[in-house]
Amino acid sequence: SFLIVAVVILGALASSTDSASGARSPEFCTALDSVISASESTSASATEIPAELLDAYGELSAVSSPNQAIYQEFYDFMKDPVAAAGDENFADSFEGFTTAVMEDTMACL
Repeated sequence: SFLIVAVVILGALASSTDSASGARSPEFCTALDSVISASESTSASATEIPAELLDAYGELSAVSSPNQAIYQEFYDFMKDPVAAAGDENFADSFEGFTTAVMEDTMACL
């Protein structure tokens, strides 16, 4: 599905993340690293989101950060990717999510 492919691509783009401090908490950077690791181990041809990846996004969305609301919204979409595909707000949410991941990856370097 598009959502799984997008998540795998984002994981690959952000794979240079290091858990060092930066402008985000160590807890947040660890959660972001977990998402990236889970994304890297997910095949782009997967037909459903693996539990490990969904759990990692759940943990990321629960950690306080400047982009927490964006991660929470994206996590809600990930819990029901079929509904997300038909939701008119998904494209905006995905765009915000992509920007947040890149900003946060740089902040955690």
